[in-house]
Amino acid sequence: MSTFRSRALASGLAALAVFPAAAVATPPEVPSGVSTSSMYSPPSSSIPGTPGSVVWWRTMPATDEANLGSLSGSARPNATAKRVIYRSVAIDGTANVDSATVFTPAGAPPAGGWKVVSWNHVTTGGADLCAPSRATANLPGTSTANPEYERLTRSDELIAGLLNRGLVVVRVDYEGIGTPGPHPYLIDRSLARTNVNAVRATRELVPSTTTEWAVAGQSEGGIAALSTSKYAPTYAPELTLKATLSATPPVDNKTLVFEVGTLLPFGSGLSSMGGLMLNGARLASPALGAAYPSYLTSEGATRMGDLESLCLAQLGAGSSLGGLSFAQIYGPTASQYKAALYAELDRNDPRFIDLGSEPIRFYAGSLDGVAWQSKINDVVDLQKAAHPHPEKVTYKTYLFGTHVNITDNAQGGVDMANWLKAQLG
Repeated sequence: MSTFRSRALASGLAALAVFPAAAVATPPEVPSGVSTSSMYSPPSSSIPGTPGSVVWWRTMPATDEANLGSLSGSARPNATAKRVIYRSVAIDGTANVDSATVFTPAGAPPAGGWKVVSWNHVTTGGADLCAPSRATANLPGTSTANPEYERLTRSDELIAGLLNRGLVVVRVDYEGIGTPGPHPYLIDRSLARTNVNAVRATRELVPSTTTEWAVAGQSEGGIAALSTSKYAPTYAPELTLKATLSATPPVDNKTLVFEVGTLLPFGSGLSSMGGLMLNGARLASPALGAAYPSYLTSEGATRMGDLESLCLAQLGAGSSLGGLSFAQIYGPTASQYKAALYAELDRNDPRFIDLGSEPIRFYAGSLDGVAWQSKINDVVDLQKAAHPHPEKVTYKTYLFGTHVNITDNAQGGVDMANWLKAQLG
């Protein structure tokens, strides 16, 4: 990061820096009469408070499908899992709550305490049921298979590897996913706040943790990790970010999603991805936010409402955004806001995110059709050139790596876990 940009960032965000109060001895557990679904919407009187402080929590049984439910037998680590609702700051600056799952290895902590990894998941959508901590194999209340379950549990094997290496892991759900409010998809400051406050909450819930931590993630989570690298020194100066890992972060979305999407005369998965991106951008951009939804067709505005109730697979179906072409979603005035949309997408593009000085690790798969290896190559080159210690920016690629399998142990999972453990010590 240039000296000028570093000073400007520190100056511009200094007023937003928040510090956690002294950790309470025992954060409150959810009362027995409160259901699991209800715990995500705590009483409004409990929401104001220090960002990162715990509102309440509940232990997950081993049978809970959100508790590493894709693993079985010897693949399951010896660990405990807790759902936690913690205080944070929303994209509009108001007090809110976010949710996460905190995994702790069994047994006594190591000398000096456990180190923490904050794990950020792939794109699952923006609705509350798209939260990994709320993952179910079937759609809630039905016998219908949940088409999002694979993505909700995609990182289970890697999380198990981190736990087996003696690291505490907090898997964040992101702002507006799990808990009330919209999800500012791919917006850096929202993703960063979610992470630093999740680590603060983890340290309150697991007092035998240290201030040293790493942030990691895949796809949307890869952008979340890079965004956290940018903001962590200002948002959480009392914590020491030791490493950042970004696997298959999507690059140049304005071209790959919007420019390509406008050429298609039919609906596709690009329509749902574009909807998520536009929704995130309009929450972050005053120009887009003030005019929303005037640049949408009536049908487009109706389908954009699905973002609050459906996850990615259903959003991409013909009955939702995936059934509409871009021409059916965006109205005649949309072109007036194209520059504002593209500027917001570029501000959150991995090529242009100002990173911290800690070691940075990128991963890509040659067979990844979502986050192209060629574009991640460009990210790595640009970030090496901008980093004060270029040798700290490292990169691993996998010949048979895809957007689905890159964190599996058969691909990059083992190396990711080993690298994070090595950086944390």
